[in-house]
Amino acid sequence: MDGLIALLMTWIKEFLNWIIAWAFETIDGMLMPVVDLIPDLELSSRWSSIVQYLSWANKWIPLDLVCLLLIAFIAIFLAVNLINWILGLIPTLN
Repeated sequence: MDGLIALLMTWIKEFLNWIIAWAFETIDGMLMPVVDLIPDLELSSRWSSIVQYLSWANKWIPLDLVCLLLIAFIAIFLAVNLINWILGLIPTLN
């Protein structure tokens, strides 16, 4: 019986991997023509100063960590507001 369960789990895992690979290939095939239409962006003189300031700031504060913390803050804020809104729908809790 254990062999049958292991075989079934392996088959389900392989099937899900096949579905995910197919979805990625389909999305990639649909998006590549759009990506090819986007022109290559060159850093002009107006962007070079911003890049210099960001690279200097990244030496002092890891900007990737700042972005992650900002995203986490926004996610928590939205979750709290969603819970508050759901609880506000219950008339006895107002």
